[in-house]
Amino acid sequence: MARHKRSEHPIGGRFCAVPHKVLDCPAFASLSGAGTRLLLEVMRLYNGNNNGQIHVTLTALKKRGWNSNDTLSRARQELQDRRFIQMTRLPCLPRRGAWYGLTWRPLDYTPEMDLKPVDFVKDSFLLWDEKQND
Repeated sequence: MARHKRSEHPIGGRFCAVPHKVLDCPAFASLSGAGTRLLLEVMRLYNGNNNGQIHVTLTALKKRGWNSNDTLSRARQELQDRRFIQMTRLPCLPRRGAWYGLTWRPLDYTPEMDLKPVDFVKDSFLLWDEKQND
């Protein structure tokens, strides 16, 4: 039998895959609507080799419909509290924004990070306990 040429994937383009370990954990179930939406935005900003260098700022997300810095800050803090994202570079004035990484992906370390690779806790959202936030 002749081999069939592999056709282009029907989805086409880039996409965000969410692992079941993320979707099934209590931390994900407890996210607010803004927290869930921001997690999807952070996943969208991840390109396969920039984990740990993701900017989660109003400037970066304004064109995606984020208009309130307060809502963004609360959602970002929620993702950090539930350990879906971890800050890898501290913000510093003037004009140096914080960097974040998705904790279920391997860290793409660069020397500009304020975090050592051993301090990046992979899958730390699985350790989140609802009682910690009470």
